[in-house]
Order: sequence, then C-alpha cells, then structure tokens
Amino acid sequence: MTKARRFVNRPVQLRADGDSKTISGYGAVFYNADDLGTQYQLWRDVYERIVPGAFDRAIAEDDVRSLFNHDANIVLGRNVAGTLALSVDAVGLRYEITPPDTQLVRDQVMSPIERGDVSGSSFMFVPRKVAWIEETREDGSSIDIREVQEVELWEVGPVVFPAYESATSGLRETDLAEARTERDEWKDTVLRDRDAVRVRARAVEIENSLDQ
Repeated sequence: MTKARRFVNRPVQLRADGDSKTISGYGAVFYNADDLGTQYQLWRDVYERIVPGAFDRAIAEDDVRSLFNHDANIVLGRNVAGTLALSVDAVGLRYEITPPDTQLVRDQVMSPIERGDVSGSSFMFVPRKVAWIEETREDGSSIDIREVQEVELWEVGPVVFPAYESATSGLRETDLAEARTERDEWKDTVLRDRDAVRVRARAVEIENSLDQ
C-alpha cells in the first residue's frame, strides 16, 4: 500500500538539559469526539480516524526515522539508534528527538522551533489494518468512517506547515484512490449483506403466510 502522511497542528517543544536539547511533540492524535480536529476529512461525508492501539506494534517493532519537513537531508533521529523515543498516551503518538548538534540543525530546525516559527508535526505511515463503519449524525444523515487500527510507521517529526487540520484534506491522489477503493469494496459487502437480510426476511414472511 502507498505511504500516507498526516499532519497535526499541536505545539512542538524544545527543551534544554545542560548542553543537550530535545524536540518533542505529537506526531498523531487519536480520535476524540469532543475535538473535530482529531478526524480527517478524506472527501465529502467520509472521514478517517486513528484509534488507540494503532501505534502499539509499530513503536515496538518498526525502524522509524525523524526528518524535518520530510526532508531526508535533515535527519533528526532514529528510534533504533536511540535518538528518537516514541510513546503513546491518551492523546496519541508522542515523539522526543535528540537531534545532531550541527550548524544546519541549529539554524534551520532548533532556532525556528525556539522562536515559535515551527508549530506542527507530521507522520508517514502505511495502514496495516483498517475498518469501515457507517455513523448516523444527529440530523439523521450518515457519514462513512475509515478507522485506522494498525499502522506501519516510517517517519515522524516537526514540519513548517501542518497542512492537514480538522476537516481539511492534504491527501495525495494515490492515497485517496486507495481509500476510495477500500470504501467501495466495503460498501459492496454492506449492500450484499443487506440484500441477503431482506431476502431472508421476505422468505420468512412468505413461509409464515403459507402456514396460516
């Protein structure tokens, strides 16, 4: 499956401990019904939600990098090297980076974060397990939900433009096409199941009428 990116507009923090500085933030947030910014609109009436547990396997097993602005020329850390720490709490996926002490990182990453010029984060992943559900709104209309239940995690880190917030979409066409295919297959299955239920119900009605 295609690697996808999602963006989070949550504060990125810079902390100093003696001569060492770390960068921390949330690379992803779990869906919270009280915060619409925790679901991502794929297209009209179709949303994606990341659910608790989605990162559990990944942070234990995957080889994950941290890049600045998804730029492979600015590597900030790597979990297997001990320079990127990943954890999960009630909010979502949290990262803490011990970046290299280079002039480029100091000028282009650390200084902008310290000044507040960089405020967002992003993560790159491949969905390993998803589930589709239909949800009814208070007004009676329905929306389709893509629940991301498990991911293969590739990269997480700070970005200048968290271009994907609340009900706005920053999906690449290939990512969107895969989500559409998933949804169409799910819809076909749902419709077949509903048709089967109606046929069985009608058969029971006919059988009951014959018995009377």
